[in-house]
Amino acid sequence: MKKILFLLCAFLFFSFSLFAQIDDVASYEEIMAQVQSVSPELQAFIDADFSEYSESDIINAFIDLAGESDRRQELLDFYFEQAEQIDTAAAWALVAEGVTSESSNYNYKLADALNMQMHKVSFKNYNKNTFTLAEIKDHKMYDCVSATVFYAALLRRHFVPGIPIESVDHVLMAIPFAERRVYVETTSCYGFDPGTKKEFQSNMTKSITFNYVMPGSKKAYGEMNIKQLLSKVVQNRVYMCTKNKQYLEAAQLAYAFKLMCSDENGEKSYQTALGNLTNVMSASNNRLRRFEESYKWIEPLEDSQNKVALLNNAYLAVSNNVEKTGNYQQGFDNLDLSLKYGVTAKNKEYLRFRTLLVNNYCVSSVQQRQYEDAKSLLQNEMVLDIIPRPDLLKLYRSACVKQANELSKANQNRQAIEISLDCLELMPKDNVLANNLKVYYKKYIEYLAMQDPEEAKKVIEEARQRFPNEKVFTELTGLTREDLR
Repeated sequence: MKKILFLLCAFLFFSFSLFAQIDDVASYEEIMAQVQSVSPELQAFIDADFSEYSESDIINAFIDLAGESDRRQELLDFYFEQAEQIDTAAAWALVAEGVTSESSNYNYKLADALNMQMHKVSFKNYNKNTFTLAEIKDHKMYDCVSATVFYAALLRRHFVPGIPIESVDHVLMAIPFAERRVYVETTSCYGFDPGTKKEFQSNMTKSITFNYVMPGSKKAYGEMNIKQLLSKVVQNRVYMCTKNKQYLEAAQLAYAFKLMCSDENGEKSYQTALGNLTNVMSASNNRLRRFEESYKWIEPLEDSQNKVALLNNAYLAVSNNVEKTGNYQQGFDNLDLSLKYGVTAKNKEYLRFRTLLVNNYCVSSVQQRQYEDAKSLLQNEMVLDIIPRPDLLKLYRSACVKQANELSKANQNRQAIEISLDCLELMPKDNVLANNLKVYYKKYIEYLAMQDPEEAKKVIEEARQRFPNEKVFTELTGLTREDLR
């Protein structure tokens, strides 16, 4: 029992913490102000000029972009201690190979040794979800971004030029030597050109999750500057926040990432994060019956199936609320609020749910014998000319037929006749209405024949003018053609 209670409490805590960062009652404008409010550390990076940068600049930015500024001194001390150990290990490796600073291939061998010793000294396990300096320090875990940033700092320490490279789902480092450019797989401990080594080929795919691209496939590569490489730390944070359903923080970071990149990649990341936040906020506002707020979130989204689905969900919530409250006017008002936020009356979802509300209102009104209310709504809808007229006429005819039939059963055939005639004005070729009208005339005339023969003659003449070929109106009991003359 205690175990069950513990698990329940843990679940409730997780559920609360999941949405604690988002204020349900905050307006769209208030939350978007939070999204587009960039932290001082990120803004400083956005404004910084990295045309000239030092080893310390890289590591300090690494710390800030990972959101670890509260551990700055600890992490700086760690990096520089590690860098000294790597320097020492690399120096011994060069000595073992007989390489000196005077050797023609010194920079090549140094850069290669730095990469391999970095793995021996500072790294242990690759993990695509670990991309910060703190995770390197605490767990010796790294991914392609943290490994490449760490390596970039080491190269800068030794004044070896490096060019960050990105492929579809991976980053690495290129070093331009006089004789050739070397692509350094920073996630590999196998040194330069690992793709040519059998051991690497057999083991690499067992420990990584990205798509390894051989250096010869240069079309799959794109060059970055150091600032763009560092911004990948923020992009990874966006991914992790999204994975943990921290949608507000993800959107905040994605907005900062967009400002860092100023390109299609940054805009795409921001739109994706904003879409995820919109999904949550729209659903929350629908639940709270704050439909206008829901429409505000949906409007800025790019046209997509997701936008259609969100609008559909908002309208469905409006419809469900009407079913609970019975307040159809409020339902129409809530539906029409969307017209203020980029939706037109010809929108398929709007049209579908407006038709649904009209249909449900008419069905409900007819069931309660409130026929005139149903007909009045339908007449107004015909004037608005939003829902296709044939659809409205079907509902109108149904209401009229049921109303007229009920009146006829109560022996109020004159009223049944008038209702049928009014409906025939709209649908003059409708056979059901015409046949019903004949029945009402016949029953009314039969009634008048006993109560008021003179009035019966007038009604028969009225019926003959409308149905000149119907003999029934001159063959009723007690009335002949001579009677009509």
